[in-house]
Amino acid sequence: ESFHRGSLTIRRSDSFQMEETTVEESVLGLRLRRVSLQRQIHSEAAVEPGWDADDGKRLTLGAPHEYLDLDPISSEAPGTRREHLLECIEIFPNGDTRARSIPRSYILGIAKESEASNAIHNSKGIKKRAMRQQLGNCLQFRDFRQVDPAFLGKPTISVRRNAIVVALLEIRAILLFNRCFLFNLDGLSKLQMDMIFSRINDGRESADGAEHGQHYDFEFCALEGLLQALTTKLERDFNQMNDEILRWVDTLANILFTPVLEGFRASKGKLNRMLTKIEENQVVLDTLLDDDEEMASMYLTELHRNPGSMRNTIDHEEMEMLLENYVQVVDDISIRGNVLLESLQDAESLVELRLDALQNRLLLVNLIIQSVAFVVAFGNMVAATFGMNMLLPPEWSELPTSKYYFYGVSAFILFMMILGLAGVYLWTIRSGI
Repeated sequence: ESFHRGSLTIRRSDSFQMEETTVEESVLGLRLRRVSLQRQIHSEAAVEPGWDADDGKRLTLGAPHEYLDLDPISSEAPGTRREHLLECIEIFPNGDTRARSIPRSYILGIAKESEASNAIHNSKGIKKRAMRQQLGNCLQFRDFRQVDPAFLGKPTISVRRNAIVVALLEIRAILLFNRCFLFNLDGLSKLQMDMIFSRINDGRESADGAEHGQHYDFEFCALEGLLQALTTKLERDFNQMNDEILRWVDTLANILFTPVLEGFRASKGKLNRMLTKIEENQVVLDTLLDDDEEMASMYLTELHRNPGSMRNTIDHEEMEMLLENYVQVVDDISIRGNVLLESLQDAESLVELRLDALQNRLLLVNLIIQSVAFVVAFGNMVAATFGMNMLLPPEWSELPTSKYYFYGVSAFILFMMILGLAGVYLWTIRSGI
């Protein structure tokens, strides 16, 4: 008696144990053939035009290679959704680089491949629950939101059991023990890229001559390159901001026009935003530096070589020295930024004092004009009284008439006006206005 299931023909026999063994061997053979086929196709499609795989030299970067997920279950099944591709540069310890467009599952598979092999190597005598706890801190799909340029995440350095996820400013990367994936290529400058590649190449040269000097693992060199790119970016932005603010401060010492004040206000806003970014990255580095367990877990190469042993949580001198150096650089930039902000606030206070002085002058001029208008109004009142069209008393009609009476009255009015102005001036002097 027999029945068909897929491409296998299973025959019932008298021995149930023999039947189960035959099915397991058949399924295992299909899986091995499938994995071998996928690796062969992936290895053929890995090298793209523009890269010399034999020499290991980076040539002109053309269009990123489109990585195709050739898993027949996930890609060829009808109705499945194509996975989002991430553009990145894949950097190897020997200096080889590849510009690629790959799915998240590709990086996740590479990261979990070594961890799974280590878990299988140590699985004898370990319960399933303990193994799940051991693999629970591995790289997960949610970690890719931190490195995906489509998401605006906060600065962070997430340490996983088999990877280090770095997201600092425009720098987005995932570090493994044998490669580095660099994302957000459009946000990185040529100087930052050269620094990262240069530090990794220096680490390769030190590894070739390890017998003559100290040798650092690949994750140390890659992380140091990323931190160098970070501090260089912060230093350059701060120097540009410093020069711009000093120009506005010098201009404000002589000119108080509206365009100058607007430019001064815009520069202050830029400085506050830059200080916020510096403080966020500073908090990330300080938090990592205070966590002994996280720093001990950043020795990816050692954990890969010795999967059965756990590094002592207080034995992380090299990583602590590496982080401490760049923490000091970021702290120095933060202190200089705060000093610049204080000088900017002092200049702003000086501008407010000058504006208050100008306002007081305008008020004084307004007061003088109003005082002069009051004195002139008194003379106008006397002249208006004599100019009224009305009957005079009979006694006034018997007074002698002469033009000198007009001159005398006018002179009297003018004298009273001058006397009133002199009184206002003396009052302002005594009042200290």
